[in-house]
Amino acid sequence: MLPFGAGLFFSFREIFSKMGLNGFDNPLAGGAIMTTVATGSVFALHFVRSKKEPFKGPQKSILFFVCAGLLVTVAYILIFYALRTSMVSLVSPLLGVHPLFSLFLSYLFLQSTEHVTTKVILGGLLVGAGAAAIVLGRVRAEDRT
Repeated sequence: MLPFGAGLFFSFREIFSKMGLNGFDNPLAGGAIMTTVATGSVFALHFVRSKKEPFKGPQKSILFFVCAGLLVTVAYILIFYALRTSMVSLVSPLLGVHPLFSLFLSYLFLQSTEHVTTKVILGGLLVGAGAAAIVLGRVRAEDRT
């Protein structure tokens, strides 16, 4: 249920981001505002739950989180520019193909801990096919108008 809930909240993020970009034509500033609020919220939650203990963990793990944060930054920049120029109904399905990339990358980098089965691959392909069908149908509908 947690991934479903995350997906639901991510869909609201796209809607609110698009609404914000309608009156604020600066995707980088919009992304900065959004990520600052998200970061502040996560820090606040951490300090409430951990009774003000500092972040602890192996440096290697922290380095991976830093790298992931940089990659999320690039993703947000791309999302905001896409939302500025396109409709949510077109951008969102394209974002939905990220499980295909995740499957491929988990196979490459996490073979010792992740087991990518045939069922998982088929599920990822179905997600990708569904996103492609939505996008192709949307593009064809726009071509007719």
